[in-house]
Amino acid sequence: MATISAGVDKKTEDGFGYGVQVNYLGHYMLTEALIPLMEKSERAVIVNLSSVAHRFYSTPVSVKTFFENNGDSYLSSKFAMMVYAFRLQSRLANTSIRSYAVNPGAVRSDIWRFLGKYTKPIMNAFMKMTFLSVFQGSSTSFAAILRGLDSTTAENDAGKHIYISPYRYYGGIVKMFDVLGPYGGAVLMPPAPRAQQAEQCDTFELLTKALFEKEKIDIPLLNQ
Repeated sequence: MATISAGVDKKTEDGFGYGVQVNYLGHYMLTEALIPLMEKSERAVIVNLSSVAHRFYSTPVSVKTFFENNGDSYLSSKFAMMVYAFRLQSRLANTSIRSYAVNPGAVRSDIWRFLGKYTKPIMNAFMKMTFLSVFQGSSTSFAAILRGLDSTTAENDAGKHIYISPYRYYGGIVKMFDVLGPYGGAVLMPPAPRAQQAEQCDTFELLTKALFEKEKIDIPLLNQ
């Protein structure tokens, strides 16, 4: 799924923070519209592109702090993608659909295109030394797809909150290694505890539903 980095300080024509609409709301709308079709499939997988950034989102969740543009728009959108993946996994546990949250890692991609004229050369040099290639960054998404399509793992994953990182971690230290650890391809890693709390899932779902109902956007399943 497409994404946009932090530092884009503007709103969409709908009045929402640019990062939140690009990184979360558009994906939510597309996913909800496709779920009825996916339920007819023998097996289907939803992969939500989150980020280690979800670990750094600590702002209390509300309409004002989440949907309006603010300095946390990237963090909040990635936190929302994580929570949404887990909400779907619980909601769709008795269906043929599986939902996973993944972190692509720190990747040398055009997500950094909004960097300033003088910052970009420095960042490019740093990325060449430490960041993952686009191919490596896609490893977690591919792993999630294969996991969800395999009948054995898909059955075992039903209702579980699964987060996949490209980095290995040691000694139970996840936050530091999830930022920029040794590349491991696709590693099951504990997400931030806050992202798994039921009240967080409920709050984000209610906020998003309220938004689309207010805008009178018809999305399958929203009223069920």
